[in-house]
Amino acid sequence: MTHSAKTYHSAPRQLAANVVGRAWVLFSNLVFIPIYLHLLGLQNFGVIALFLAVAGLISFLDMGLSTALARELNDQCHTYLEKIDLLFTYEAVYAVLVGVIMLVIFLIPNEA
Repeated sequence: MTHSAKTYHSAPRQLAANVVGRAWVLFSNLVFIPIYLHLLGLQNFGVIALFLAVAGLISFLDMGLSTALARELNDQCHTYLEKIDLLFTYEAVYAVLVGVIMLVIFLIPNEA
């Protein structure tokens, strides 16, 4: 597989775009969360905060698997059957992750 010179020059640009994108997300959270609090009130914002916490936990526990899966499925070197096998492998990994998370949740002691 050959790479053009353009591919190597675009890597710093992609890195810079990713950094700018992550910084924008952080900035928008800092700006808009107080607005959400003002509009919704503290009790109603708790539901949104719970959703954001779960979404953050899921993205952390994903460990980059979704990105790797997208890259591998887009790879034209794999046949259709190899892509199906890869998809089932990722499905098994996600099932194990969900099982571990559920086990940890059920083993957390309840407050008395």
